[in-house]
Amino acid sequence: MALRGTLTHWKTRLLADQLGISPAHALGLLEALWHVTAEDAPSGNIGRLSNKAIAMQMFTDLDPDRLIDALIASRHLDVHPVHRLIVHGWSDHADNHIHAWLARRCLRFADGSIPNSGQLNHYEREQFYAWLEDEGEPKPRTGRPKSTTKTQGKVSVNSGESHVPEPEPEPLKPSANSSDKTEIDGGEDIPSKGKPSKGIKKPRKRKSSKAEELEPPNPKHMPIRAMFNAYYVEKNGRPAPWGGREAKRLDEFLKENPDITVQDFETILDNRARSPVTHAYPLSKWMNIALSWLNGLADDWGHTITGGKPNGRSTAQSKQDRTIAAINEAIASVQEVDHGRIREDRDSDGRGSHEGAPVADSRRTG
Repeated sequence: MALRGTLTHWKTRLLADQLGISPAHALGLLEALWHVTAEDAPSGNIGRLSNKAIAMQMFTDLDPDRLIDALIASRHLDVHPVHRLIVHGWSDHADNHIHAWLARRCLRFADGSIPNSGQLNHYEREQFYAWLEDEGEPKPRTGRPKSTTKTQGKVSVNSGESHVPEPEPEPLKPSANSSDKTEIDGGEDIPSKGKPSKGIKKPRKRKSSKAEELEPPNPKHMPIRAMFNAYYVEKNGRPAPWGGREAKRLDEFLKENPDITVQDFETILDNRARSPVTHAYPLSKWMNIALSWLNGLADDWGHTITGGKPNGRSTAQSKQDRTIAAINEAIASVQEVDHGRIREDRDSDGRGSHEGAPVADSRRTG
């Protein structure tokens, strides 16, 4: 959404005058231009598209060459020796999503500016800082400098007095023979309540920053993430979802299994790619059973698939087959017992009936 004041800005009115349209129409064209830049040229190098393609993406019926000439004349586009055209001031006005998108990929803006890294997690920021070091760029500062304006005889930037702060009065040290009392004028002693004087300030403990508390990133983290993204793109046709949950779960997995190498995880991904599983799951969904694919194929629950091949049958089908086999076995056992009783009845009839002999089965004939 365009910032407040864009409609009445002189550059917007100049664009409207160049094209012979109203300022409101010109504002819509600028909004469309910035949307196209964010989607098709995040670094601001809109010149990678032809004039016709830019006009088509902006959904305007204006002549493409005339439109681009008007945008250059109104200083919304700048002619660039490398990128042909870049959006004027794109690095200053791009939103946080664009800055994060470029910073995660270690890319500059088309005008050479460095993107902000404020929305990166710890691991992404470490990679970003390493890239800055390779590029010879200084590491950006974190936080804002404190104001030097003080009051009550201390540093005062706006005053004409000296900027050297006055020393604080030192607290009185109690003598060795003094008791837990405070002497006031008149020689009267009153018991001290143990509260420090207002002029005495207690030293504050230095709080360690979060960056100091975090451990250095695992060197296996980034290679494994890259391999998982390649596997996900191959199976789903889009980049793998990645956020703080995935990064934290992978880090926990590497801590719990320090002997796992990058080659071992490559084997896990290869076996998972050939297994009958849901390949659209994010990494955090199955990381707790990732070792199930280290030595062969497995299903979504981590159950090993015997024979090394899924044979085109799912786990539900295998359970159904086992159930049917157990039922058939039970039926055969019952039939075998029934046939044994029939043979005993026939043998007893051959020897003659006697007291206590079992009654012949009603299904016998003759």
